Amino acid sequence: MIPGLHYLRGILALIVVFYHWSGSFQEMYGSDPLAGIFRLGFIAVDIFFILSGVVVSMSSIQLPSRAEFIVRRFSRIFAIYWIALLLVILIRGAAGMIFPKDFFRDFSVEYVIRNILLLPVDPYIVGPAWSLTYELGFYIFFAVALFGISSRKMLMACLAILSVLMLGIGSQQFVHDAFPKIVNFFVGVIGGVLIVQKRIPDVIAKFSKPLCFLLTLYFATLFWIRTAQPLPGVWWFQNICITIPGFLLILSLAKIEFKKKHRLLWFFGDTSYSIYIFHAVFLMVVVNLGPFFVKSVPSGLAYGLSLVLSVAAIGAFSWLYEKRLTKKLAAGLRRLTQLRS
Repeated sequence: MIPGLHYLRGILALIVVFYHWSGSFQEMYGSDPLAGIFRLGFIAVDIFFILSGVVVSMSSIQLPSRAEFIVRRFSRIFAIYWIALLLVILIRGAAGMIFPKDFFRDFSVEYVIRNILLLPVDPYIVGPAWSLTYELGFYIFFAVALFGISSRKMLMACLAILSVLMLGIGSQQFVHDAFPKIVNFFVGVIGGVLIVQKRIPDVIAKFSKPLCFLLTLYFATLFWIRTAQPLPGVWWFQNICITIPGFLLILSLAKIEFKKKHRLLWFFGDTSYSIYIFHAVFLMVVVNLGPFFVKSVPSGLAYGLSLVLSVAAIGAFSWLYEKRLTKKLAAGLRRLTQLRS
């Protein structure tokens, strides 16, 4: 586990929480005390896709068996997602019986099944699940096409796929929605190969700390600009402004040696995926019940306190879930795959 990338994962998860919390507050009261600072929070998800490509490529190279790769990746997605899905369905069902106002849509059997299997659907019951559909597709692609080949061939395959995608194959919706995410993932795969093979360019390795600082400043500037003027939404602009800097940030963090372990950032790195999924459940309750208890716009202090308490609650729940269930499940699945192999 590379400390810099682990810290980054935790920070990205928190940015997503702030992004959705800010949007939820805007939905409830028509006001955002953070003045839209986190309107570009979706950048964190884009960088998550790059990190996912890094992790998947490193895992496929380093893990000893195909079965272990498949079990680890798929169990990591579904072990947490299915619990969150069940919680949302139960909470929505209970709220529908308690409150006279009809907050929630009726679920057909097909709709629920598509959500369970993470098949494309609109809208998803668990908000962040749309990104898991992409993740699942990436994992299937690797399990079928790329696993077991050398890192050199993997790199060439990714470059070939990117070249084909650059030709603009697909519908207009594909080009604007899916294309940037696919590019992010395969750019991350290339980064993972460079990290495993220790082929990160010397200039990045030599100036990793100042480069990391400058890139962090760059993304902070993007957040500030967004509060004043929207950025263009075209796919190529997103890839230039997010994918390339995000890729360089990941490579620079991979080369930085941290003398001490930052416990708080490590905690958020450990629980990043659980926070990413479970915060949607928490915010769903807040958005629908908040106006019943707080009629007017809360003060800045009350808003800040509620945000801190929410992050603490989401983090604590995610930590308990990771510690009590996810790690035990992963250990059991690893033993099972070792016995079969």
